[in-house]
Amino acid sequence: MQKRNVGYDLIRALSIFLVVAIHSNVAYLANDVGGAGWHIVMVATSVCLIAVPLFFMVSGALLLDTDEVISLDTLFFKRILKQAVPFIVWSLIYVAARIVMGKIPLSLSAFTSLLHEPAYYQFWFMYSLLAIYLLLPVLQAVVIKLDKKHLEYLLLLWLIFNTVFPLLQRFVPGFAISEHVDLILCEGYVGYFLLGHYLKKYHAELSSGRGAILAAVGISITAMLSVVEYAVCDGASYTGYFYQAYLTPFVALAAIGVFILFSNITYTENEKFTSAAKLLSVASIGVYYIHMLVITALEYVGFTGSTSIVLLTVKTVLAYAISLISAIVISKTPIARKVLMGL
Repeated sequence: MQKRNVGYDLIRALSIFLVVAIHSNVAYLANDVGGAGWHIVMVATSVCLIAVPLFFMVSGALLLDTDEVISLDTLFFKRILKQAVPFIVWSLIYVAARIVMGKIPLSLSAFTSLLHEPAYYQFWFMYSLLAIYLLLPVLQAVVIKLDKKHLEYLLLLWLIFNTVFPLLQRFVPGFAISEHVDLILCEGYVGYFLLGHYLKKYHAELSSGRGAILAAVGISITAMLSVVEYAVCDGASYTGYFYQAYLTPFVALAAIGVFILFSNITYTENEKFTSAAKLLSVASIGVYYIHMLVITALEYVGFTGSTSIVLLTVKTVLAYAISLISAIVISKTPIARKVLMGL
């Protein structure tokens, strides 16, 4: 039996905690804009941005494994259906919750709108992931044929057109790329998906030390630019680009470094550590679906953490802990495990 890669489990566990942190920080960032505490939370949020790229990268590393050819039957009845069922169920739960809280009116459009907009803002990730799933057989066929040099070329195109050019278009007056330059295979988050496969296949050439350096440089530059952007841009032009955008060269650099760092852990003989990492990893999808309900509930009873970094930290840890425990309980019930977590 093939040993489980502990590194990927740790990446998932870290990433979902960072996602919870990002969403917990929203209430604070909406308050006291420009204050000292606000800048600290803004920088912390920018550091957490690696979470989303890492999720896509782990999925790419595992799903583009060329040892198992992805047939259309496997794609639709195993991969997509497995993830679509809990996604739909949780979307309906969130819509119902918003109706009960009076956030949206009870109407047919409240449910039919799920075709084009998420039930709650964190669900955008699943729309992107399921869209990439539709391309799985094609992407697998592509990476099977590509050698390292051509895969690197494809990833370079993605980095240029999806991270560098959008950054230049935002901050360099007059800079624009024709909309007719349409490189569909290099679009959006599919690049992170392919990047995960590439690093799985070739990361052995990169040491943990180099991974740590890449992570430190990428995180430092992202944090620095989030502060510089606020200082340089006036109120009208400030968008918080560097503490909100997942597709920047520096977030990609940081994600690559963290992925290499954790991937090099691979396996361990410590069974307790391995079991704990696996438990946190398996529960991550449940935490993803549950955590905004928990955060909303905490904020509803007044535990917003909107004026105190200490309370914000406690709120983040509490939201993660409650979500994690709930996900573990769900994972122990066979039917709920399939319907609510796709496991």
